[in-house]
Amino acid sequence: MHQVGSWIVDGEGRVVITHGLNLIWKTAPYYPPSFSAKDARFLVSQGFTGARIGFLWAGVEPAPGTIDSGYVKEIARINRILGDFGIRTLVDFHQDDYSATYDGDGAPAWASVGSGALQAFQSLWDDQRVDGKGLVQHFDAAWTAGAKAVGRSPNLLGLDLFNEPYDGSATGCPVFSPCPQFEEGPLASFYRQLIASVRKVAPSPILFYEPVPQLTGDATALPAPLTGGTNLGFTFHYYDRACGLAPEPATAAAQQAQDLRCSPAEAAALDAGVAYARRAGVAIDFGEFGDSSNDTDDANMVDLADRRFLNWTYWEYYTTGSSLAPGLLLDDDRPGSEANVNTDVLDALVVPYPELVAGTPRTSTFDRSAGVMRFTYRTAPVDPHRSCPGAPTQIFVPERDFPHGYRVKATGARVVSSPTSAWVELVARPDAARVTVTISRATGSSTAVPTTAMDPHAPPLHCSADGG
Repeated sequence: MHQVGSWIVDGEGRVVITHGLNLIWKTAPYYPPSFSAKDARFLVSQGFTGARIGFLWAGVEPAPGTIDSGYVKEIARINRILGDFGIRTLVDFHQDDYSATYDGDGAPAWASVGSGALQAFQSLWDDQRVDGKGLVQHFDAAWTAGAKAVGRSPNLLGLDLFNEPYDGSATGCPVFSPCPQFEEGPLASFYRQLIASVRKVAPSPILFYEPVPQLTGDATALPAPLTGGTNLGFTFHYYDRACGLAPEPATAAAQQAQDLRCSPAEAAALDAGVAYARRAGVAIDFGEFGDSSNDTDDANMVDLADRRFLNWTYWEYYTTGSSLAPGLLLDDDRPGSEANVNTDVLDALVVPYPELVAGTPRTSTFDRSAGVMRFTYRTAPVDPHRSCPGAPTQIFVPERDFPHGYRVKATGARVVSSPTSAWVELVARPDAARVTVTISRATGSSTAVPTTAMDPHAPPLHCSADGG
């Protein structure tokens, strides 16, 4: 996979769109200890094709200069399990409030220099020396170990360089608010140095960088472009707490009223992220949203993100103590299953969506009540140098939304998948410039439940980098 403009593109030149979950474990052992193939199998059965794996500094460098190879192997193991089921991953260097020293998570205690989280961040930005090396050098070494372990994995979507970086104590910016002077200066410099370090051991993956965390949804002040390099991405988070933490609407009318009230601010926050990625010429990813017991708002965020063709990962799979709302699982010690998840959350998250697009996506909507999806795309590829004639567009159709089968109407393309497949696969007609697809509920049939994130029956493609 590689980056073309704001799109993520596979080896056949198709746009890649993923829906997934955060797999973050904030306390020792700093990786989800019970994650197994059963979890991955459940995720793909619901159409999840992406996962964001937490990679914590406290786990990888427990003592100054000491890399815990066992921890790195565990992260690689989880990534490999996900890859075995076709799930693409974003490996995230995670933190909240810097470290457990400040009742958060992320950095080890020895790297927590200061009387509070903001002072500790300032020590990092100032590259304060610990055990003979600057904190940034330690940070680089920890990331280098992770990048070596997963950087060549075929299912790797990319590396998320640092989760929600706070500005520190020098700027005076309130936490969770815009801080242009920090983003334009110290944070941009930090990312440029880190990108150069990681590229030495992982030249291929898309490297994603984040803005300061904020609740306002304002545009980031990070430079656009950040560097002159390629295969870069911008990943951002947004939580509208006034909506996500509001009581769940009890009636259809109340749900509609909440969506009307919440959608403008939520849409504006997503548009700000998309606009930055386009200005910077980097891939876009929506790394976190949710953390909510308001299923109506979760569904609204999914629909807003899907209209913008955002790769997204919901917060979160696990029921973590530091989250404001329970995760998808009911019991973290048991694997995912219909009996061990919050089904209302699952209903909000599981929708039909285009996973692979052999062309340029244009519009996508899903009417949840009527069970009708409409999708259009131009047949012109986003990467003409790596397009693959005959490569199918692949749309996931969830059994959850289409339990009795579905009907497909397509113009500009022919349907090449079986009538009950978990995926509608389309091959554009040679003379078509645009494809329009409508998928609607049927009766008297069925929809298959996938056992892998991609169609295992799709024919192998043999395409060259120049479009042959």
